[in-house]
Amino acid sequence: MRVPVPGKDHIRLEVRNDKDATEADIVFIVTPLTFKQRAEVNGEIQKVAGQMVRNSFEMAGLAVKYALKGIEGLMDGSGTPYKLEFDKNEMVTDECLDFLVSIPDHGGTLFNACTSLSAEGVYTKLTDNNGKIIEGVKVLLPGDEEKN
Repeated sequence: MRVPVPGKDHIRLEVRNDKDATEADIVFIVTPLTFKQRAEVNGEIQKVAGQMVRNSFEMAGLAVKYALKGIEGLMDGSGTPYKLEFDKNEMVTDECLDFLVSIPDHGGTLFNACTSLSAEGVYTKLTDNNGKIIEGVKVLLPGDEEKN
């Protein structure tokens, strides 16, 4: 069994609107989170009406900031290929996160996929926050020859 090394290996998440398409609409390049990062993401809880509840939106944002290392197939408003910006800790900046959350169709896929990686560590089948498999996402582990 191949297991990607957290914080080191890169996984390609190829996202397609049409499951039968030969090329991905957008590719997110992510790395599995380390134990410490996973603990921090899963520690995003807050007290609401006297109850401790998870802040799933904050969890997802933090998971994306830690996991996302590259992006392909996305243009900014002027039509230039979008480039991620990273802070000194090699995390996606808040400005990038603001942009990523607004990606039509695929922004939610990115956030769900990174949350799935942080919560479950499952790399071949990613699930959304309801436990359903995220459709249209092909996961390519390091060493996979196929790119489309």
